[in-house]
Amino acid sequence: MDIKSGIPGNLGGVIGGVKGELYYHKVRLIAAGESYDITAGFSSTLSVPALLGQVGFFDHFIVTFDYTPQPPCFDLEKIQ
Repeated sequence: MDIKSGIPGNLGGVIGGVKGELYYHKVRLIAAGESYDITAGFSSTLSVPALLGQVGFFDHFIVTFDYTPQPPCFDLEKIQ
């Protein structure tokens, strides 16, 4: 994917000490056996991996992150 071909935007905060720009693309996300069409923000300027935004995914699931195992993991619970 050519990240910069998307709709440009700015990061709303500082992540990893770097402010940057992002580009929005429509993508299909497959999770828990179902697919969702979402608009996702992508950035090549972040110094750390991050999940950007919530609409389209976090409004369908309760997500629990567990950083204790190596590698870290997460659980999904579908919102009815």
